[in-house]
Amino acid sequence: MGHRRQRQLAIGISVLLMAVPLLRWPRPPAADPVHGAIGQTVQLSGRLLEPPRTLAGGACLALLGLEPPRAGITQLLLPDCQGLQADWRLEVVGRLRRPPRQVHPLLGDGGARLARQGVFSQLVVQRLQVLQRQQGPIRRLRQHIVERFVAAAGAGPGALLAALVLGNGVVALPDGLSQPFRVAGLSHALAASGFQLTVLLGLVAAMLRRSSLPVQLGGAGAAVLLFVTLAGAQPAVLRAALMGSLVLLIQACGERARPLGVLLVSLGLLLLWMPQWLLDLGFQLSAAATAGLLLTAPRLERGLQRRLPPWMAAGVAVPLAASLWTLPLQLQQFGAVPLLAVPANVLAGPLVTLLTLGALGGALLALLPGPLLTV
Repeated sequence: MGHRRQRQLAIGISVLLMAVPLLRWPRPPAADPVHGAIGQTVQLSGRLLEPPRTLAGGACLALLGLEPPRAGITQLLLPDCQGLQADWRLEVVGRLRRPPRQVHPLLGDGGARLARQGVFSQLVVQRLQVLQRQQGPIRRLRQHIVERFVAAAGAGPGALLAALVLGNGVVALPDGLSQPFRVAGLSHALAASGFQLTVLLGLVAAMLRRSSLPVQLGGAGAAVLLFVTLAGAQPAVLRAALMGSLVLLIQACGERARPLGVLLVSLGLLLLWMPQWLLDLGFQLSAAATAGLLLTAPRLERGLQRRLPPWMAAGVAVPLAASLWTLPLQLQQFGAVPLLAVPANVLAGPLVTLLTLGALGGALLALLPGPLLTV
């Protein structure tokens, strides 16, 4: 009888785990303008959910969180960004349409990608009015850090240093600056992820190495919270933060963390909360690269130590393992592989680490008045 109850409990938990993603999958609410307003000229009001993104031709894309009587999220297509900022309240008039469909497998999945974000309509803006320019405190803090970096180091270098701290999901980088990173396979350095969090936790551990265990754990936990606050709730950010938090919790209990188990538990919890991330490329690349670092990098490093110095073996094994595990995704999504990824990461890895450490320190100086950041 005991075994039968265990089987019934296991079946019940399995059904629940399968039902939760179905219930949480994004669907247009009843007041979403996609219901009945497609092809019409409509007036919408709401708040910008993220910084507008400038396209190659100069046009601008932004996400508008709608206010009553409407509900949901609509993507705005504007002739230019006009200096708009996240959190600003707008009133827009334009023609409503469905997001464009996928044209080619290598050009993204168009409307399907937006639908996973809860966006089911696109407004071609004809007229715009700013109702309120106020930003939330976290947005203002991010903007302040970016502005201080740009003022101290110039538009290009300043934006680059800010992206090393906040990620390119928060900092808008010029195409001329981000394109070489993509070609060289170094885009991960500009995307807030486990790399930045690892550097930050390493810095905190070095500063608190002589403190008691509760102080060390408290400092590391504060660093994780600060990282998520500044970088935003992106899939790779939350994956790294959740893994770091689980490791800290396990260490606080006096146990030894198993990296693969921590990764699987973190991915499972995130997918229960946001099941649509299963189809998100950033989430997939983050999970695949992390699995490669945990499973393949140590074996590659041991094999390379027979022919290379230990420091060089570690420098080669890490980017090689990540590249091997993300190779299928890159071929599927982009139809190409950056051949320079491994050598570029080997050569640039130490420099990027130093730059990230400097940028983290610079972000703290950016909060202080005076010329310290410029120095």
